[in-house]
Amino acid sequence: MTTKRFEGAPWFKSEYITVVGLGGAGRGIAETLFLQGHNLDVWDYDLVEAHNCIPQGYQSKHIGKEKTMCFRMQMAEFIGDVANISCYGKWQEDDYLQPITIACPDNYSTRNLMFERWSNKSGRKMFISVGLLADMYHIKVFFPGDEDKWVNKDDSEEESTNCTYQQSMYCAKALHSKVTEIVNKYVMGLQHLIEHEYRYNGITG
Repeated sequence: MTTKRFEGAPWFKSEYITVVGLGGAGRGIAETLFLQGHNLDVWDYDLVEAHNCIPQGYQSKHIGKEKTMCFRMQMAEFIGDVANISCYGKWQEDDYLQPITIACPDNYSTRNLMFERWSNKSGRKMFISVGLLADMYHIKVFFPGDEDKWVNKDDSEEESTNCTYQQSMYCAKALHSKVTEIVNKYVMGLQHLIEHEYRYNGITG
């Protein structure tokens, strides 16, 4: 049993989670949550390109293939059974979201639609919006009752850097760890210890 070594941990409780976007932020988050035993819906319509290899966790053999299916193949190589991963393409306004939703798409229009959809969902639990650049990350966390705290943005407001630089893994691993920590605290009933916003700049601290 692949989870035997940590099955007694207080955070070991399976949740249903949606991750939209399997780039530098979303793929690593999805991997950690899957290996912890969560049930995942993963969404991404992109194909793996050469510059996605290594920085985003893909391999050269995945070039030209769908990111979602490559992710599923990698997890199958890790543990074999991937029955609790469901793969989808581009997330649309009417598509289903799980009670815990993690938004990692590369555009704000999708984020805005996701939050609106999640806000109208009965049984919703937590919405995490994740942004990653080469040397910084930004996380916002919302619970039921926080709907008025969401601020719609458009893509012109997106912070950006040179694309090659943006592919860096400099802050990605720290981001994956922080989002996993947030989910684990929620699972343990420690919602009061979760902040609504986290920012990290790898240059200035």
